Amino acid sequence: MEVGTRVWLREEAGPRPYSLAEVISASASGGLRLRLLETGGGKEVAANPRDIFLAAASDAATETDNCSLSNLSDASLLHNTKARLLQGDIYTFTGDIVTSVNPCYSLPALYSVARMQEVCIGELTHAHPHVFVVCERAYRQLRHFQRQQALVISGVSGAGKTEAAKYCLRYLCWRSRPGDPAGAEGGVGGERVDEPLTNAILRSNPVFEALGNATTVRGRSARA
Repeated sequence: MEVGTRVWLREEAGPRPYSLAEVISASASGGLRLRLLETGGGKEVAANPRDIFLAAASDAATETDNCSLSNLSDASLLHNTKARLLQGDIYTFTGDIVTSVNPCYSLPALYSVARMQEVCIGELTHAHPHVFVVCERAYRQLRHFQRQQALVISGVSGAGKTEAAKYCLRYLCWRSRPGDPAGAEGGVGGERVDEPLTNAILRSNPVFEALGNATTVRGRSARA
């Protein structure tokens, strides 16, 4: 590996799983010596090649889809997702999977009817990462193939699974409204989502939450 190459160093113990570093020398036996760039104040450390992963040459650009990263690894995926969060984008694609990071504050504009309409009439292959895109893909496949679809929402306690499920239900209820152009051939949906059936479905969520709650190492109300 060439001197000056930026890499991610796996940390066995520390505040973060990977640290950004730069190769400063390589031995004939394959060992590497690195200079830490983000932590350690330029500290130099020895590293095993098995614990390093190539990093991007610059932190300036991010990717909406992790699969587009030039050097795909756990380290680069985590970095790209974090960088997007710091830019205000809580969603990132990894192929057909959408990863979300709980911002721990409200983002009403991100889930507005205008955003639902944008996803409804747009081309999904070029859509901006959003949980609505996953819902729209499932809806279109349901109508096209006439086969049941499923959305898998997973994450650690506090990741935002409950809120994600609510927004998925809200979108699908809006998208499939009887007599609505959006529920027919992909036209623009209506401006309201407070129909009786929609409210009934969304209000049923606490019942399912109660059935799925369990005590875990992360808390007494984590989903099993």
